[in-house]
Amino acid sequence: MISSFPPNWKVQTLGTLGKFSKGKGIAKSDLVEQGIPCVLYGELYTTHNTVIKRLRSCINRQTAVSSQRVFQNDILFAGSGETPEEIGKAAVFLGTDEVYVGGDIIIFSPTGCDSRFLAYLLNSYIVQRQTYSMAQGYSVVHIYSYHLSSLHIPLPPLPEQKKIAEILSTWDEAIEKLDQLIEKKKLLKKGLMKQLLTGKKRFPGFVEEWKEVRLGDVVYLRHGYQFRNFDFTESGIPIIKIGNVVGPNLDLSDVSYIATDRLAEFSSIVLRDGDILMSLTGNIGRVVQVSGLTQPVLQNYRVGHFSPTDDRILKPYLKFLLESDEVLNQISSLSNQSAQANFGKQDMDKIVVRLPSIAEQRKVAELLSCCDTETTLLNLKRTIQSDQKKGLMQELLTGKIRVKST
Repeated sequence: MISSFPPNWKVQTLGTLGKFSKGKGIAKSDLVEQGIPCVLYGELYTTHNTVIKRLRSCINRQTAVSSQRVFQNDILFAGSGETPEEIGKAAVFLGTDEVYVGGDIIIFSPTGCDSRFLAYLLNSYIVQRQTYSMAQGYSVVHIYSYHLSSLHIPLPPLPEQKKIAEILSTWDEAIEKLDQLIEKKKLLKKGLMKQLLTGKKRFPGFVEEWKEVRLGDVVYLRHGYQFRNFDFTESGIPIIKIGNVVGPNLDLSDVSYIATDRLAEFSSIVLRDGDILMSLTGNIGRVVQVSGLTQPVLQNYRVGHFSPTDDRILKPYLKFLLESDEVLNQISSLSNQSAQANFGKQDMDKIVVRLPSIAEQRKVAELLSCCDTETTLLNLKRTIQSDQKKGLMQELLTGKIRVKST
């Protein structure tokens, strides 16, 4: 049971607020480029937020006949997931178009309550801590409609539900606008890189011919240490693995550790601010530049550390060169020649690039760094707004903050 709420709020089980049905059919092989819109369960994690706005997948009429249609105000639950924490992700469909859903999606059609409010509530900690305890399975986790029907749902009066949903929707719209602006900044940078890193567009005053070099002649690639499972401890010195190398900065939310008394043993692979890293296995070519470290951090084997060895290339320019299509396409071509995509020291001499003068490199790096700074600030603003929204949700959906409804 959940904690107390304002006196005029009612706590009911979800099953008393509507009816359940089940999605069916629709495999990935059924998708077509144009046709009738549909939702796959994985898209509830990757594409749709609390409110389904953009339908990206389509099926043909024959597939639709054997599938399940959803209607305005229906709430869709992900019936499967990889962890108990993510199971039961919900999104409400507010549109009127003809839309179908595949298997592993549970459909809930509410009556007598605001469906948008209910979707926010179902994605809140208040309900998530209940679904977490209901999840079944190991490698793939499942939840079923009979589990969901027993969820305890705190409901304010309907006018207050609508007002709360309006407030949270306003926050979502602000965050969505930031996402769009961030994407525009990324596209702008990508366009500038294609022009500036190939010499198609040059700053005024620079006419010197670019020099062709092998990457291995001007850059050194250092691998990290191949740590084993028995090296790891519950806490200590963080180890950066390829999963942590995601732009624009290192993701330190899920790292492994080794004991602090082994630091001297691995002093040669301690990372420092300004170091340039790239993932070298699997999804090769994710590049980050280390910044803001407050403690020693070590480099795992399949994380590559790139550093200039020649005065013909600047370190800031190298970072953008490694991100460029010119280099990544060559890396992709080389890595795909083996069963598992890998890139290593032996490949460095096979990568050929053209370098402008140091002065021109500096100008290019300064402009592209400005793009990165703008994107970083926008990402920080988005994180702050997202955290503020989570805090507001907790207050509004428990009645600690009341709203005036009209």
